[in-house]
Amino acid sequence: MISIGQVKLVTANVVELHLDISFMQLDTTQNNQKQNNNVNEWMEKFGAAASKYSYSTKILGEAFGYPIVLFFKEGQKESKKSVLLTTLFHGDESACMVALYEVLNAGLFGKYEDLAISFIPIVNPTGFELNQRMNRIGENPNRGFDYGVEAPSVEGDILLHNSELLNELTKDGFLSMHEDSDVGEGIFVYTYEKDLRAPLGHAFLDANINIMSPLNGKIITDFEKGYKEDLIADGLVLNEYGDGTYEEMLFMNNVCSIAAVTETPSRHDVPFEKRVELNKNYIKAFLDFVANEDLSR
Repeated sequence: MISIGQVKLVTANVVELHLDISFMQLDTTQNNQKQNNNVNEWMEKFGAAASKYSYSTKILGEAFGYPIVLFFKEGQKESKKSVLLTTLFHGDESACMVALYEVLNAGLFGKYEDLAISFIPIVNPTGFELNQRMNRIGENPNRGFDYGVEAPSVEGDILLHNSELLNELTKDGFLSMHEDSDVGEGIFVYTYEKDLRAPLGHAFLDANINIMSPLNGKIITDFEKGYKEDLIADGLVLNEYGDGTYEEMLFMNNVCSIAAVTETPSRHDVPFEKRVELNKNYIKAFLDFVANEDLSR
């Protein structure tokens, strides 16, 4: 039995959470709904849902008293394609995490018999606790993976320390789900693809075209520094380098065949349920694409 912080993981397949709710629980409001930002309660929900489908767990490390937990399945056949899904690199992007939970709890992953699907639901627990983009000490957990240009965050160091395991689980695809508070009502995606026609990017956009239109124009991607603009063309940014993100590092180093960052608006005038629906569609589009495509080309 391993015990870190408030979480104990027991047996190969079941997560047991012994809660001591001593951390701050914010009453943040999303479209007149109270948003539960209690990390322990959400990890309990994920643990209960994952245990129904024989998921194993591993504590990758501890960030400011919170464990960062990986959910995966042991003993997968080597013939299966392996993908890793992540949410909450940035703590104020909670619709992505809720979408991941709902997809998991509904048993959707079990429909993809040829995929080994792993996930990290809360990469940045203190950012989520505080309902802010950065972690508790102001670091960006999705920067610093560019080899010395910028130091990785506490959470980034934990991911790098577990590179051998995570790289194996990511070899056929990586999905990092995000929301953007600075854009209007529109969707866009960053994809890293060998096929410059960007079939994955278009699959993402097609999955949500009947709900929300793609964005066009420029957007500041490192707005806390205020220096980097990306040009979005019909909702797509293809093979964008220079951010020092985790997904960029994975693709550039040939760790994974394909990688993607999805973005939905997190403005309060966009209903929370709609944001969750958009992200659930992104998850299904990603899994459908990886399951059906030959990614060796």
